[in-house]
Amino acid sequence: MPPLPTPPPCARILVVMPSWIGDAVMATPTLRALRALYPHAHITALARPVVKPILSPCPWVNRVSTTQARRHQVRRKAADRSSNILNLARRVARG
Repeated sequence: MPPLPTPPPCARILVVMPSWIGDAVMATPTLRALRALYPHAHITALARPVVKPILSPCPWVNRVSTTQARRHQVRRKAADRSSNILNLARRVARG
């Protein structure tokens, strides 16, 4: 079996974490693997506010950023959803 190729250098990585606490905990091996592949990258985990306390002490991420909680907003206009996505994209681009 040939060796795995060396991953390209990467300065910043954004990981969109699962929404639920248990799923986010089960995804932490992925964060560990990313840190092993990219030891010098700045890794940000994007998660719901309820997941942030679980991920904040995680040694494999540099930062935990949260999305806005949206309880009771089941039906929203498409324009509102687009606006929220654009706002999130701007926050992520700023780092």
